[in-house]
Amino acid sequence: MRRTLAVVAILVMFGCGAGASDLSSAAEAKALADSAMQLIVSDKINEAFDLLRAQWPIPSNEIDTIVLKTIQQRNLVEPRFGKTVGYAFVKEEKVSDFFVRYTFAEKHELHAIRWQFTFYKPRAVWKVNAVYWDDNIADLFKQ
Repeated sequence: MRRTLAVVAILVMFGCGAGASDLSSAAEAKALADSAMQLIVSDKINEAFDLLRAQWPIPSNEIDTIVLKTIQQRNLVEPRFGKTVGYAFVKEEKVSDFFVRYTFAEKHELHAIRWQFTFYKPRAVWKVNAVYWDDNIADLFKQ
């Protein structure tokens, strides 16, 4: 049931493929990051980055490169970290009213991966500024 609601929420938020709407609030930016995480833990990396692409003002070929490298690296870490078993929202960090970063932990059987989604609001709408992931769990404990 929860998964069905998430899919419906994604379709509503992004207009069923009719073009993505602007992110007018930090809450919408967080919902986008959460939707991307749902796809990531389902090993749908292309789909996750396609979801972000509509709000990410960098050249599409750069995003394609990020996707390719992410898939390659995930294939290398799976034998060491184990299968993905879920994810959790960890924290929100704000810089004034124009930067926000959402950190998630992708939980694996033996270790975790830290995902960070940074959004920037130059004027009225939020845009994806950066997506970063690593296995530096110690940084999750820093304030």
